[in-house]
Amino acid sequence: MTERTPEKKSSSWAKVLSGPARRSAGQYWRLGGDSVNPNRTDIDELLSSAAGGDGAAIEALLQMHRERLHRMIRIHLDDRLAVRVAPSDLVQETLAEASQKIVKYAQERPLPFYPWLRQIAWQRIVKTKEFHMAQKRSIYKEERWDLSLSDGSVVE
Repeated sequence: MTERTPEKKSSSWAKVLSGPARRSAGQYWRLGGDSVNPNRTDIDELLSSAAGGDGAAIEALLQMHRERLHRMIRIHLDDRLAVRVAPSDLVQETLAEASQKIVKYAQERPLPFYPWLRQIAWQRIVKTKEFHMAQKRSIYKEERWDLSLSDGSVVE
């Protein structure tokens, strides 16, 4: 068995990640519509700024994880519930809740940032499912209708 060595990537990603520009607390890098995977140092710097109430740092932190959070919610959202609630709505609600709690989190840091954000999203999914499973609006009571029309319904 031969051992594979990782190939060195010489793309614009490498230029962005190793470029001389210094990232400030209120900035994050975007390239081609996808956010660059932040490293631990960037997140720590942004969290330090967020602990002081820096709005730009808070926004940058949340935006860095938006796509990843959206994928997580889309995967874990029940298909029957996804008909009623869009994953992007849950992402928006999760980020809004996180923005209210982030200063306290940044001061205490009980767990890494993304797992904390994922925990908020999971709680949001559970609350939404409980709401839509309530007796009168249960997703389990919904029935499919046969919407096929007879030929007599066509206007000539």
